[in-house]
Amino acid sequence: SEADRFCSILTPELGLIDARARGARRSRSGLMLGTEFLTLCDYQLFDYKGRYTINSADLVYTFPKVKADIERLTCASHLAELLQDLLLPDEASGELYELMARAMAALERDQPEPLAVVHACEIRLMRLSGYGLDLAHCAECGRALPPNEAACFDFERMGLVCSEHRPKPPTNAYRELAREASSLDLSGATLAAIDWFSTAPLDRLFQFESQEVLVSKLGRFTRQYLAWNLDKYYTKLNMLNQF
Repeated sequence: SEADRFCSILTPELGLIDARARGARRSRSGLMLGTEFLTLCDYQLFDYKGRYTINSADLVYTFPKVKADIERLTCASHLAELLQDLLLPDEASGELYELMARAMAALERDQPEPLAVVHACEIRLMRLSGYGLDLAHCAECGRALPPNEAACFDFERMGLVCSEHRPKPPTNAYRELAREASSLDLSGATLAAIDWFSTAPLDRLFQFESQEVLVSKLGRFTRQYLAWNLDKYYTKLNMLNQF
């Protein structure tokens, strides 16, 4: 009915599932608050032939600072969209569940800044979904690269390339645009951050201080990295440039 809600719920045991909450839109419903976007709850579900119905929802945390701030809320919405695109049906992952829970908790804090949390979570989400990065070797010849030194990331090869296999400089404006879309120079600090976000223990992943310049460079990298791998441009974060 019009009073019902259909919810996507991330769980550690069942993965991402869809569930129906009967009458959740009614103001007196005990399911109203528990079925809002970005709410941590203990749910009691009824399963009938793979279709879930929410019987009860006990609130654990509602992330008030995220919901009250347009920047934090936009970041959370972007991560939710990315999660839905990456997670396969019936794919359970306790590590992925913990990552998203810690990312939402980090968005509640003042440090690191919301966009830094997003880029850290994007890189870790991609690795957990099978899109990990090799930052130690040239993607073309396999030669070992100096650790944490500036290098060129080639999106066509999907990895760092040594100076010998660096894409050739463009000869006109059109090729300049194409080169910007297919490769990106990354500083040593940016590469060190990407490596940390890929491999750090989850309980320490978001314990870092963010710098505006580094966050901007990470944003440019992850935007292209997601587009090349998932064949989709994520646009929710674009509205933050208007503030």
